[in-house]
Amino acid sequence: MNKYTIIFIIMLLWFNYLNNPKKLVSESFLSPVTSEFVGSPAGIQADEGALYFYDRALKRITKVDTNGEKQLTFGREGSGPGEFESVVGFWVFEERYMIYDYNAFRFNIYHKDGSPDEDIVINENPVHPDRWPPAYPVSTEALNTSEVLVPSQGKGGSLVAVVNIETDSIQFLGSAVGDYLVGSVDRRDIQGAYAAGEIPDIVDNQVAMGGNQSAVYSFQQITGILEKYDRSGRLLWEKYLKVPAQETMFDQFAEENKKRAGDPEQAPISYHYARDIEVHDDGVAVLLNMPDDDHPLTLVWVPADGGDSKKITYSGITYSHLPRIDQSFSISPCDETIYFVDFYDGIIHKAEWPF
Repeated sequence: MNKYTIIFIIMLLWFNYLNNPKKLVSESFLSPVTSEFVGSPAGIQADEGALYFYDRALKRITKVDTNGEKQLTFGREGSGPGEFESVVGFWVFEERYMIYDYNAFRFNIYHKDGSPDEDIVINENPVHPDRWPPAYPVSTEALNTSEVLVPSQGKGGSLVAVVNIETDSIQFLGSAVGDYLVGSVDRRDIQGAYAAGEIPDIVDNQVAMGGNQSAVYSFQQITGILEKYDRSGRLLWEKYLKVPAQETMFDQFAEENKKRAGDPEQAPISYHYARDIEVHDDGVAVLLNMPDDDHPLTLVWVPADGGDSKKITYSGITYSHLPRIDQSFSISPCDETIYFVDFYDGIIHKAEWPF
């Protein structure tokens, strides 16, 4: 077998993979109709033998077992110890829980029984301290109760910052796609670009982030490239994850943004190739963005060593029903189950996770 035949076979297998992903069906796991302790789930985190969700209606975190039985609730609305004004992210660690309160720019840490441990208030944006107004980051990802990932938006030629919220130390990772424009771009110029069907320059350095104690992952929203870094900041590998269904997606978004121009009731569509990512010790799952609900939920799984990626699609829930914040899906680390949150109907779905 000559090398050209081998190349042809590899290309044929790759084409077959892209067009014939593993297809699975989700089913309802929890809902306000079937469980009286469920209000309106808005973010989820799976753990060993349990699932946690932030309930935006009841203003608390709820823990359930794999049968959907309530085990614990903690947190409540307010400004006192262990209370929060808004939740845009929460994390389950081995010994403690952590919540990011965006409005208060505070990280609340809890013991495993749900009792408050400590609150860490951040007085300024750690990556952009000179910016006014402060514009605290909406998107963060905690590596542990001391270190969080924050988009650096091109500062110092980087994409991601690892911030120690206890010592204020910062480590920058990645290579910027575009210029660092924070604080120098007029909002009217951004709105004008969307109205003209163009991609605003400020979008160039937007990323989806995730990590653990050994690595940090960064997905470039404008290029579709996933990168893995070790904790020293060294690039280990990068993979291009766009799929054929996304080839004309930005063109479709551009046409829709032109139609929405001037309508205060409709926000422009963001130019993102991914909706969310979740990192595990054995790899990273990327929930891809799609042009519309005619496409099934599509995830790509990339093993930790950067080996062959695998594509999975799910039916039973549509893109328009996913929350616009992070933590729209979560994979159990032990029982081959993936969960999705239906932001509009208040339903948590579950399905088989095949890897």
